[in-house]
This record gives sequence, C-alpha cells and structure tokens, in this order.
Amino acid sequence: MPPIMSKPSKAAHMAIIYVTVGALVMICSAFWYAWMYFHQAPDGEPHRDGWMYVCGAIFCCALAVFIIGFALGRIGRAGRRAELPPEVSTTYTAQPAVTSPPVVQSAIPGQAAMPVQPVIPGQPATAVQTTTPVAGVAPTAPLR
Repeated sequence: MPPIMSKPSKAAHMAIIYVTVGALVMICSAFWYAWMYFHQAPDGEPHRDGWMYVCGAIFCCALAVFIIGFALGRIGRAGRRAELPPEVSTTYTAQPAVTSPPVVQSAIPGQAAMPVQPVIPGQPATAVQTTTPVAGVAPTAPLR
C-alpha cells in the first residue's frame, strides 16, 4: 500500500474535536451568562460588568472554534478525495501507434499476392493496374 494511503488525513478528527469543544464551551458560557444576568448585585453595590464581557468573549471564541471545526470538516472531506489514487479508465482514448499490415495470402501457390489486390479463392489472379484512369471531367477554374 502506498505511504499516502496508510496515513489518512487528520482533518476529520480535528473537526470533531473543534466542534465538540466549541459547542461545550458555548453551552457553559451561556449558562454562566444566564446565572450572572439573573443574580445581579442588589442596588447600591457595584456592578461587575467586566465578568459579563469576559463571559461574552468566551462565548464568541467558542463560536469561532465551532465554525472552524465545520470548516475543517469540509477540508477533511476534500482532502480524503485528493488522497485517493486516480481512477483507471477501461476505455482506450488513442489509437495504437504501430499497427501490423494485413496478411494477404495468394490463391495461387508459389505466387505472392499484392496487399492492395483482393484475392478471391477459385479465381485466377489478375494484374494490378498501375496507371490512374483519366475521367472526362472539365477542368476547374483556379481559386483566387
């Protein structure tokens, strides 16, 4: 097995960790925020608004980790497809570079047949015409 296939991408595992940690921290910070909101200091005592900002900042950071986890999941799926070996096509896309000429056997033993002359068994071999026939065609005008 090629070395690339023996070590799959860790993006899927990281995505699960990021999404899980982000979701758990968001839930915890939401409960903390709700507790601080409903248990505010009575009138006359100083408010602790700084802890509300800290809680909101933790929630936003957890939301960012959660979103990064989803992005890593997409990257992991794309990486898994990229790690697979290429598909082998079973259809041929090009003609072979070298082909063997057709084998022609002579109907008359001892006499070689010409490759352009079809040999029909039972008929005597005829000579091949070497000149081209001239047809009665009118000459065409040259193109400009």
